[in-house]
Amino acid sequence: MYNLGNLVLSFAMVLSALWIVHKFLDAFLEKKQRNFWGIGAWILFAALQIIIEYYRGTASIWKFVFNIMLVCLISICNYQWEGIRNMLFVLLFFVMWALIEMIVFFGLQKIFVDERQVVTIGVVISKILMIVCVYLFSNYSKRKENEIIPTRYYIALLFVPVGSIYIAHIMFNTDGEYNSFSTMVVFSILLFLNIVIFELYDKIMESFLLEREKAIYSQQLEMLSKNTEEQKKMMEVFYREKHNWMNELIVLKNSLGSSDENMVSEEIDRIIHICNAVDKISDSGNSIIDAVLNAKYSMAKELGIDFKVKVFVPEELPINQYELGIALGNAVDNAIDAVKRCKTHKKMIDVSIGIKKEMLVITVKNPYEHALLMDKKGNLLSTKDKSDRHGYGLSSIRKIAEKYGGEVIWDVKDEKFSVVIFMNLQEF
Repeated sequence: MYNLGNLVLSFAMVLSALWIVHKFLDAFLEKKQRNFWGIGAWILFAALQIIIEYYRGTASIWKFVFNIMLVCLISICNYQWEGIRNMLFVLLFFVMWALIEMIVFFGLQKIFVDERQVVTIGVVISKILMIVCVYLFSNYSKRKENEIIPTRYYIALLFVPVGSIYIAHIMFNTDGEYNSFSTMVVFSILLFLNIVIFELYDKIMESFLLEREKAIYSQQLEMLSKNTEEQKKMMEVFYREKHNWMNELIVLKNSLGSSDENMVSEEIDRIIHICNAVDKISDSGNSIIDAVLNAKYSMAKELGIDFKVKVFVPEELPINQYELGIALGNAVDNAIDAVKRCKTHKKMIDVSIGIKKEMLVITVKNPYEHALLMDKKGNLLSTKDKSDRHGYGLSSIRKIAEKYGGEVIWDVKDEKFSVVIFMNLQEF
């Protein structure tokens, strides 16, 4: 007969099995809308786990087969069915689970003599190990999203299941009874503790990634706001002075015959200077590229930076204009930030944009004198103040390029930095 302790542990085991299967399927399969049949499949699987727990310690191939069948049913009712692929995932999942249990039980048989002791602690340890494995699989499936999270955090997280297994082993040896109430409760708490901590860690990571996306969005808005402000400033100067030019030109025309030629020359030079302040360095016809480059040109002129541009693109590109502006703007902003800190090199930026083999190619070249920082994966890190915010611009460029089937390549030679952004135009 089951005592109260065993009932508590069985309840924990059933919930653990449900969490493990749910986490695994969520990691690799695409969910469907919740439906009656899907809920029914989960109820059947939970009922089977209750039966398995009631007959704990009785090995049977039918338990293994029924588990596979019900999880396949869950995947059919709750997830997008992809036939053989889904079945292979489920089969590999249960093979892994069976191997873990075999290894755990084989190891425990070397420690404990009583078969009932091996069964009790074995199911707990194997469940904890499965929780860890499924969590790692889940994070591997989201590796692109989580690549910015240091590996050491995951290593530190593994101390939770390792400590749980150690506590379970010590508790079992100290208590002396394989089915005492206190032992079963501790085992149940350890199972729930691992699940809760892993779930909380996932939520924290999701919150961290959300904050990162917000920071990227905020940075892009700041960049676009800066571009708009520069254009507004240019146009304000233009319109403010335009009304005075006609009267000044009339006065200058009447002064041509006078002896004050120096005054006439100086006034003409002043008007030319004002006109140059609103000159367009880019006039390709593509509105977003022209707007970004002309705004950056104005910024570069104020900093004494020689700005060269070559643009050969059609007026319309099959690329989201907002994303194109972000990629180009961030690349040029990084170049301006690097060049304005140069003290020995000539301050210049060379931008070329064109189409090559159905690819949009954006190249930005500039000298630099600061140390380049890279992470362990070889990705460039920002060297600006508050780099925790500004560094996101680099990842934004890469993310946009990859969205359009392209990539970002950077190179350093003779203290000159160049970045090349490729975006595939054929499939978009």
